[in-house]
Amino acid sequence: MNESLKIIENGVVVTCDPQDRLGQLTMLIKGDRIAEISNRAEVLKALYPAAEVIDARGKIVLPGFVDAHLHGESFVLRLFTSLKPYARWRRETDVKKAFDFVYGHADQPDLASIYRLAYFTALKSGVTTIGEFGFDHLDRPLNAAFETMRRADVRGVIGVHNGDQIERCRTLPHQSIRFALAVPPEEEVTTYHLQSTLRAAARLKWPLLVHAGETKKGREGFKKNFQKSFLEILRDHHFFEGKIILLHCASLEATDWEVLENARATVVLTPRSAILKETEAPRIAEFIGRQIPIVLASDWGLSDPFEVLRSYAILARGQNVEVPRGAGLVRLMTINAARALGFDDQVGSLEAGKKADVTFLDVSGARFAGIRGKELKSLLASVLLESSSRDVSDVLINGEFFVRQGQVLTYSKEDLVHEGEQLMDKISRFVSTSATPVGEKRSDARSIADQPEAERAKLQNVDDGVRLIQKERPAVGVEKKIIPLQIDPAKNVKLPERVKKIFGDEET
Repeated sequence: MNESLKIIENGVVVTCDPQDRLGQLTMLIKGDRIAEISNRAEVLKALYPAAEVIDARGKIVLPGFVDAHLHGESFVLRLFTSLKPYARWRRETDVKKAFDFVYGHADQPDLASIYRLAYFTALKSGVTTIGEFGFDHLDRPLNAAFETMRRADVRGVIGVHNGDQIERCRTLPHQSIRFALAVPPEEEVTTYHLQSTLRAAARLKWPLLVHAGETKKGREGFKKNFQKSFLEILRDHHFFEGKIILLHCASLEATDWEVLENARATVVLTPRSAILKETEAPRIAEFIGRQIPIVLASDWGLSDPFEVLRSYAILARGQNVEVPRGAGLVRLMTINAARALGFDDQVGSLEAGKKADVTFLDVSGARFAGIRGKELKSLLASVLLESSSRDVSDVLINGEFFVRQGQVLTYSKEDLVHEGEQLMDKISRFVSTSATPVGEKRSDARSIADQPEAERAKLQNVDDGVRLIQKERPAVGVEKKIIPLQIDPAKNVKLPERVKKIFGDEET
């Protein structure tokens, strides 16, 4: 089979490579990789007369965006949390019930629909790599996220939350999709959580995915229980000695800054999410002043790099921090973010040998009149901050088009719209009819920590940091569908019908 050849010419290329090139360059793509970036357009066309020539005139050619932290389920939940502060989510009836559906009642087809809508929307926005946090519910969210990520052909890291999901990962080999062990939020973590998760990460050689300091309440509650900050406890448990992906870090103790400085771990900031949730804004000036590496991500809602970059610029200017010019802003959601997820050897920059993940931003319209070649370096940040996902015209992954002229090629827009309408109708019916009282948990969804002491003794069975608890009962009034997955069911680990494994235990 002949290797496909593409030559991209006439666009303004932002490489984000070590040379930080920016200008009207020509890119040669052989198969799934970039072979050359130079100003030899005519030479390359003469050398490869059979190559497909792509005219990128009027476009900025960027590395595929990397969204290092996303809750895929928030694509639908954002419609219920919109304009409501994070602190009130669990006190709002409709929000609580929507969460109850997604985290407790949604079956695998429901979750697959949610992730499909989230990931194809991200792809349409120029995102080719995603850090999916996932959630703790047997292995269904993991299966749905994995299959949808594979179907959309985006790369990603998926957070793994319990033993069932770890066992499932053993049957899901895929070079473009990796896994990380997720640590529970500060308000839920125990010493045994930390010990067992760290032990499992060392055994599996996976990175750790850690929510830290998203809210003041969580930070203060943790310190009250442990007499140290969350980051100090992570340091004491040697979390920073391996690969770690730190998320949020907006509400920190004074001592935490020294911990971060010494750890030199990259922190994933989520400025747009902080604004939408009305949680504490990250102290950008402090991160930059202390030279603590940062990258940007969406966290909650739509995966939209332009909105994230805009929110960062607003917060930065409010803290008297200069917004990076040239490629500096692009790097926060390309090569630097790829490095945080461990994909920088494959993507995040446009350079020979890397995978050909490329996003084309159309700046040919009247809004960007006058922006050409040599002026672009000083104006690039302004162009990005005025752009939107609608300006993404084309997206390449592994050298093949997945978005062309603004249209996703691998999944019907009509099917996505229809699927979204059906899903929202199902959630809305559940929200309007569910009898689950606000502020109460279903008894079958409780963790061991929630159980009376006598019940804990019956349910608990610890094995290398994994415990067994009662499986949830089927949701009442929610239609269950079963669809085949593109994975081998024969490799599933068999468990008793009413048993599931989850990480963590009461503190020992």
